[in-house]
Amino acid sequence: MLTFDYAGLTNVQYLDGGLKGWTAAGNPLSKDAPLPKKGTLAPLTIRPVTVDAAFVQAHEHTTGFAIVDARNTEFYDGTKGGGQRGQTKKFGHIPGAVNAPFDQFADGDGKLKSNDEIKALFDKAGVKPGDTIIGYCHVGQQATAMLFAARTLGHDVLLYDGSFEDWNNRNLPVESPKDKK
Repeated sequence: MLTFDYAGLTNVQYLDGGLKGWTAAGNPLSKDAPLPKKGTLAPLTIRPVTVDAAFVQAHEHTTGFAIVDARNTEFYDGTKGGGQRGQTKKFGHIPGAVNAPFDQFADGDGKLKSNDEIKALFDKAGVKPGDTIIGYCHVGQQATAMLFAARTLGHDVLLYDGSFEDWNNRNLPVESPKDKK
């Protein structure tokens, strides 16, 4: 969905629960392909929804912004290290980031949780209503699920393109809650 948002395409829907949810709701399936229709192609209106490491650093501990690590907790807290082969693994998270793991926003069937449940997850992480959320994960894929959930609550969202891998490649500092114990 973030790709469509970036491209300025706003008439997009989320298939809550995927194909399984569609059929469970009694909706039909078809093997017939629709006939093509002639359309008009217009230039895209690109929306700036991605940010770089400098932007993230400039907004660490900034009121009105929340840097949200969407990786699973063991990466955030430094139990497991992030980094690809050949890199020195870094343990922890971007300074000032809070943790809201991407896989907490949908149930086991892939259906998005209710707004109250999503809000409770962000409240627990320390995200305030109205915060612009800068999301990251390992490379930028998992964070999009968390950012989608944030948008359902009305948050403005930005994706740190390259995420923790980019941060690691730049040898930028990390925080680790396990080091504070």
